[in-house]
Amino acid sequence: MSAQAAMSDDSAEMRARFTRREIECLLWCSLGKTSSEIAMIVGLSEHTVNHYLISSAKKLECTNRVHAVANALRHGIIN
Repeated sequence: MSAQAAMSDDSAEMRARFTRREIECLLWCSLGKTSSEIAMIVGLSEHTVNHYLISSAKKLECTNRVHAVANALRHGIIN
């Protein structure tokens, strides 16, 4: 197996740990949207958006949303 194929397998495995909503919130966050803006876009409460972002950060072993977005990009969870 090539190194790139191994990385793709790791990315797919990592992405499978996240819900569709967690990925969606991370993606909007990566585009500079605030929790309030994300809530309006996806039709959730701000509290729920924060919950998804906190959950994502924990899964990525990050301490804040900026760090979570950076790791999500690096692991191929979001583009």
